[in-house]
Amino acid sequence: MKPRVAAPRPHAFPECAGAAGALSSQRSSTGRISMRLHGVRLISSVLALAMLSLAGAAHAQGAVQQSATLKRIAASGEVVLSHGAASIPFSFLEPGSTTPKGYVMDLCQRVVDEIKDVLKRPDLKIRYLAPEKRLDSILQGKADLECMATTNTVERQKTVSFSNHYFVTSSAFGINKAGSVKKLADLNGKRIAVAPGTTNEKLLVRYQEIKQLKFNLVPMKSTPDGVEMLMKGEADAVFSDESAIWGSANKNLQRAEVIGYLPEKLSIEPYGIIYRKDDPEFGKLIDGVLDKIIKSGEINTLYNRWFVDGQRTPYPMTIYMKDNIRRPSKSGQSYFGLM
Repeated sequence: MKPRVAAPRPHAFPECAGAAGALSSQRSSTGRISMRLHGVRLISSVLALAMLSLAGAAHAQGAVQQSATLKRIAASGEVVLSHGAASIPFSFLEPGSTTPKGYVMDLCQRVVDEIKDVLKRPDLKIRYLAPEKRLDSILQGKADLECMATTNTVERQKTVSFSNHYFVTSSAFGINKAGSVKKLADLNGKRIAVAPGTTNEKLLVRYQEIKQLKFNLVPMKSTPDGVEMLMKGEADAVFSDESAIWGSANKNLQRAEVIGYLPEKLSIEPYGIIYRKDDPEFGKLIDGVLDKIIKSGEINTLYNRWFVDGQRTPYPMTIYMKDNIRRPSKSGQSYFGLM
């Protein structure tokens, strides 16, 4: 006997049978087209990424060719960083150490890392330089970056360039909380420790002229030196950037508990990383690094590391600093304070 073969089952809706076959054929055709389109898109994406990579490499090469600083670094094999010796917590040396540390030093290290990537030179060395006077190492061509707590002013912009601001503070009067000075007017005829040749000294001279006061300005070598003078009773107040006074006072518990601040703030002090004048390509590189640090949120981590975490008296972000993070700027200070 021959095996029974099941007869084809009629379509439930005969009038749709042809349409179903056509639809099946159309789906098959559509699938093949979709696969081809996917392949085209994939190839296009790969080509686009390759073109972006080539464009990025070309831009990096162009930056090297146009930047005198990057060319010098590539030729010498080293990046020279100018730093402070006692600008706590921005740029300072620990006793017995020759390697500076601090908030701005961390930022400058990120810039060095970017330079290594752009030049494709992971072997680049860092050489540290501690100048006797601000700006000198840049003006004399001895350093590539000045990593210090230096205020960006219109006057200084005539000879050097500043990055976008990495920190903004205000000038302040540090006082002994147990003393007789409670407001700015109490300093009339009193001794105020201030660093000669700084924006703060110029500000004090101008302020006493406007307000018809008389200050006895006592020269200090640095803010820590001025804080020490205040603690010893050799000065009635120390006038400097508030963050610098805080950094010096925060070194030990006694100072942290004794030193306070007058409520009057005479100026806003924006800090920037300094580099050679007329090297915009190098400036773009620095600003690009700072921009990434801000957008990634790393700026908060770095700030907390140096100003908040583990500090005897934490120094929270001021409204000036928060505003700078929201709206980065490199506008120089061209006015005398909040008089």
